[in-house]
Amino acid sequence: MTSQMTPAEVKKYVADSEFSVWPWRIRKSQPVLTGLFLELARQFYSDPENLFQGVMRYDPAGKCAQALYIESSNVWDPDETDRRPALIVDIGDLQYSSLEGMGGAYGYDLEEGEKLHCREVVGSLVLAHLSSVKGECVNYAANTADLFDAFADVIKDDFCFDKFDLSAILRPRLRKESPKDWESLVQFTFKFKESFATKHESQKLKQVTLQVAAALNQQIQMVE
Repeated sequence: MTSQMTPAEVKKYVADSEFSVWPWRIRKSQPVLTGLFLELARQFYSDPENLFQGVMRYDPAGKCAQALYIESSNVWDPDETDRRPALIVDIGDLQYSSLEGMGGAYGYDLEEGEKLHCREVVGSLVLAHLSSVKGECVNYAANTADLFDAFADVIKDDFCFDKFDLSAILRPRLRKESPKDWESLVQFTFKFKESFATKHESQKLKQVTLQVAAALNQQIQMVE
């Protein structure tokens, strides 16, 4: 994609790219991304065939006493939730950069009177593993890294990312908030594009509005 694209080329690019797959009205915001990865983690850990030896599965029904607790950072309350082992799903900062060229846009649709915009977004998925045992924390982090890394290409395609890569597996450390808990982070970086269009009101409509406003002001002055 370049800023020199014609409107027809822009339409073809959008039709052939991830924008035609991902629902137009759903923006990849932090809550949306968190929910997607949370559901994915729960699905991964619900299948015993995905798990290392000694790793507990996630119980969707919540009836099993010995199960992995999986929740998003938006819901999890460390002061009230002491279930271990636990996997907490979080989304890091989203960094936006414009891909627009001359005139503040990467294309125009003259037929519809629309100005086409595009941004590139770079962010990170942070998967925090909590356990009272250091070795268990390491085991869960390795299991999660293997699962998400094995399905990286599938995630990239289904979530319409340009990139989804394993970036770090951090060694376990004792949490300051709870010195008895070990925490190990697994991080993935991702990149995607988001596109939108703006339609400007015509000059003719502006003139009509101004004429109506002027007429109203004149009538008000006559009444006064």
